[in-house]
Amino acid sequence: MSAHTPGPWHVNAVDTKRRRITGDETSTGWDKLQINGTNNTVATVYRPNDARLIAAAPRMLELLKLWELSTNHHVTRLSPSGQVTKAEARAILRDVEGNE
Repeated sequence: MSAHTPGPWHVNAVDTKRRRITGDETSTGWDKLQINGTNNTVATVYRPNDARLIAAAPRMLELLKLWELSTNHHVTRLSPSGQVTKAEARAILRDVEGNE
């Protein structure tokens, strides 16, 4: 398996005519949305819902890894620094679904 671009990822709205970032997916006047990691573009999309889902991928991956670890060891919670909690899952879902 190849390594992915490390998170966190964020969404930038791009105005290609003016060649500049205009904000995030909630701003106006953009032509495309770019999902960016540190110093590189991960994906380019044209729908805000797609952008939010892709941008949440590193967080979802980390949560799945923690969940797998907890189920492999028959543990319902991990250490305080790496707990799998409903609050974390809900936060990720809010980001993906665009709910504040």
